[in-house]
Amino acid sequence: KIVHDPNDCRFENSNGDIKFKNTGDYFFFDEDGGETLASFINDGAVNLFHSGNKKFQTTASGIDVTGHTETDTLNVSGVSTFAGNIVANGNIVGDTATTISGIAGITVKPTAVDTNIFSIIRSDHASTKLFRIFQDSSSGGGAGGAHINTSNRALMITASASAATDSGLYLKTTGQLGIGTDNPVALLNPHGTAALT
Repeated sequence: KIVHDPNDCRFENSNGDIKFKNTGDYFFFDEDGGETLASFINDGAVNLFHSGNKKFQTTASGIDVTGHTETDTLNVSGVSTFAGNIVANGNIVGDTATTISGIAGITVKPTAVDTNIFSIIRSDHASTKLFRIFQDSSSGGGAGGAHINTSNRALMITASASAATDSGLYLKTTGQLGIGTDNPVALLNPHGTAALT
C-alpha cells in the first residue's frame, strides 16, 4: 500500500518483495528535478550520483568509480593497473612470491634522513636485515649519501648468470674485498692479473 502523511510518502508491503517492471529506464531525481540521484538502465548500467555528478557506474566488465575511494580492506585476485602514484602509509605484504614486472624504473625519495630506503628482512626474524639501502646523514655523502648494509652477511656483486661467488666482487664482513675470489685475505684481494694506470 501507499501511505502518505504530512512528512512522507511511503510504500509499505508485508507480504513478499516489491518489484518494479518497466520497458524503459528508471531515474531518481532531487526535489526540483534538476539533479539525478540514481539511474537504472535496462540491459545497461546502474549509476549513482553525488550532487549531480556521476560517481559510480556498473559496466559489462565490472564497475567504474570516479573520484576518491576509501575502503577498509581491498582484496584483488586479478591484475591491477595503476596510472598514477601509489601512496602506502603502511607495509605492502605478499602472502607468497610477489613479482613486479614491466617497470622502467623505481625512484625512492625518503622523507627523512637516517632511515631505511629499501630493506630485505628475514621472514622468521623481522629485526634481521639481510640487505638494506640506508640514508645516513653521517655518511661521506652527507644527508644525500647512502650505504649498503648486509648486517652479518658478506656482500656479493656479480654480473654472472650463475651468480658464482668467484665471478665478481665479494666483501666480507671483516672488511676484505675480493675481486674474482670469495675468500679475500687482504683489504683488497684481486684474483688474477691486475692493471693499474
